[in-house]
Parts: sequence; C-alpha cells; structure tokens
Amino acid sequence: MMLTDDGYIKGLTVNQTKSGTVVGGINQLAVTSSGLQYLAENSMMKKAYKIFKEFRDWTPII
Repeated sequence: MMLTDDGYIKGLTVNQTKSGTVVGGINQLAVTSSGLQYLAENSMMKKAYKIFKEFRDWTPII
C-alpha cells in the first residue's frame, strides 16, 4: 500500500496470498506526523485559497 510505504500511516498489515491480498490491522491504524503534514500542505481548501488569492491579485479592483 502506498500510504504505508511512504510513511503516512502505520499499523496496517498487507499480505499477499494465493487467493489475493489480505489487509489487517485496521483497528490499529494511525496517521503519522508525516501524514498529518501532507494533509495540511495539500488540502483542497489550501489549494482553493491559493487560486482565489492569485485571481484576486491579477484582477483590478472595480
């Protein structure tokens, strides 16, 4: 799983079997400090704020 591989969450176990993928540890799942930082830096609201701020700066005041 990419989120565990990148260190954004911990506690999740993923095992490959002949029948498919088994995911465990969901009740022990936790977001790491790196995951929280990623969420803070990449939230939709932050992106929207930045876009509207740039638009405001480009648009002359009427």
